[in-house]
Amino acid sequence: RITDGAAEAPHIPRSTVVFFLRTVTGERYSLSTAVVFGRAPRVARIPGGDVVQLVSLPSREGRVSTTHVELRQIGGVVVVTDLRSTNGTRVTLASGVSRQLAPGDSMAIGEGAVVDIGDGNRIDVMRETTRDASNDIAR
Repeated sequence: RITDGAAEAPHIPRSTVVFFLRTVTGERYSLSTAVVFGRAPRVARIPGGDVVQLVSLPSREGRVSTTHVELRQIGGVVVVTDLRSTNGTRVTLASGVSRQLAPGDSMAIGEGAVVDIGDGNRIDVMRETTRDASNDIAR
């Protein structure tokens, strides 16, 4: 396409990686904002701070802390942070490699990872690929 005598490169739509979370009950949570899981999760309210989704999970044996783990998308990865839980957070990557996070530790993960916070509560990291049509050439 030519504009004012200058050649313009054709626009090729980008793929945008969008992650979501799925619990063992099948509930889905968007990572458009951070998600905090726990028995009765709470976060400090800071004026102008991030909006956070709070998700309560059952814990028959008390292995899930009140405010246990946070997951948030940063660019093309998901960052999982153990929020100083009592019993820890186990992350298993799609490759099968598993790591126990120490209280307060964070780890970058991707599609296919599973976050286990105890008492049968597993959180699957899933991916949807969408096309960015915001810059498509009008026809």
